[in-house]
Amino acid sequence: MKMTRSIVIPMIWIAWAVLLNGCSQQGKIEKHLAKGNEHYEAGRYEQATIEYLNVLQEDRTNAVAIVRSALAHYELGHVQLAVVFLRDATQVEPVNLEIRQKLCRIYRLGGLLKESGDQALAILERDHVNFDALLLLLDTSYADEEIADVETRLVEQEALLQDRPMYHMAMAQIHIRKMERARINIREKQAELAEASQNRALEL
Repeated sequence: MKMTRSIVIPMIWIAWAVLLNGCSQQGKIEKHLAKGNEHYEAGRYEQATIEYLNVLQEDRTNAVAIVRSALAHYELGHVQLAVVFLRDATQVEPVNLEIRQKLCRIYRLGGLLKESGDQALAILERDHVNFDALLLLLDTSYADEEIADVETRLVEQEALLQDRPMYHMAMAQIHIRKMERARINIREKQAELAEASQNRALEL
C-alpha cells in the first residue's frame, strides 16, 4: 500500500505540473495574439509580425497568426516572407480569396505565370464572377487555349461586367493577343516550311 501511494503521489504532481504548463503556454499565446491583433488593426505591421512570431513559436498551426503575418508582410513589402506565409495561409484558410489574390500578384510580378494563373483559377473555382481574378488570369494567359478560356469566362459575365471600363479593356487585350498569336502561328508555319524546303535542297 505504501509503495502504491509513493508512486501515485508523484504522478499526481507530474500531471498537475503538465496542466499548469499547458495553461501557462495558452496564456502566452493569447497574450501575444491579442497584442499582435492590436498592432495589426492599428496598421503597425512590423510590431504585429513580431507578436505573431511569438505565437507561432508556441503554436505553429495558429491560423490567425499565419494569415495576419502573411498580410502584414505583404503590406510591408517583405516579398519573400510574404510568399512563405501566404503559401501557408492558403493551407489553413483555403477559402480566403484575399490571400490567394495577393499571392497571385506576387507570382505575376516575379514572372511566375503558371503559379499566378493557378492561384487565379483557384479563386475562380470558388467565385466565378471575381473580376480581379479574371484580370489576373488574363494577365498570365498567352497560349491560344488560355486566351480562349479567359475570353469565354469574360463573355459569360458580360451582363454583370459590361458597365465596367476595365471589362472592355480586357476584351480589347484579348483581341490583341489573339492577333499576336495569329501572327506568331503564321511565322512558325513559315519557319517550318522554310526548314522543310532547306532540307529538301540539301538532299538533292
